[in-house]
Amino acid sequence: MGDCGPLNGGDAGGGVAGHDGQDALCGGPLRNPVPRSRIGAMTSVGLIRRADPADAEAICAIYNAALAERSSTFETEPRSGADFEARIKDPCFPFLVSDRGEGVIGWAGLAPYSARECYAGIGECSVYVAAPARGRGIGTDLTDSLAAVAQRRGFHKMLGKLFLDNIAGVRLVERCGFQRVGVHRRHGQLDGTWLDVLVVELPLGSR
Repeated sequence: MGDCGPLNGGDAGGGVAGHDGQDALCGGPLRNPVPRSRIGAMTSVGLIRRADPADAEAICAIYNAALAERSSTFETEPRSGADFEARIKDPCFPFLVSDRGEGVIGWAGLAPYSARECYAGIGECSVYVAAPARGRGIGTDLTDSLAAVAQRRGFHKMLGKLFLDNIAGVRLVERCGFQRVGVHRRHGQLDGTWLDVLVVELPLGSR
């Protein structure tokens, strides 16, 4: 899916085996309880679990490989594992990984949509899958699981931003129930070229 934006904040996280560690948005009362989906369960494509700081380097490697493909984010500078550790440790925004036993092969996380209080409860979603593991349903499992955890924590909505030519990402969000909101025309430059950005959203209250 990608996120079309900066790694930390403003764009777009984890649930665990049995329990997601934080039942409501930053410690508030539980709202809209939903089943735990596949969190902590072995699926046909691996285990979906909460990210751990020890996963940071593997998560970073997946992100940097996608960054080099120039198909999912406006970012151009490679990141370090340390850049991801703060997000992994953030108690308010879930961060999940897919793990087949030999290491992390994909991740999904939420980041703040805005620092303004009126937008609390809206998270911006990022989903990345290692190139050799694509096409197996891992992105779908991660996205569905992230939505389930986000709703259990009291999030109201997940947003996504994608390049229009990221066909696999567009198909992923549509498969997971996201709705198209609109297109930002010539919204940002990547390697000197202005690109359009598709905006999608997934309301969580009715799930």
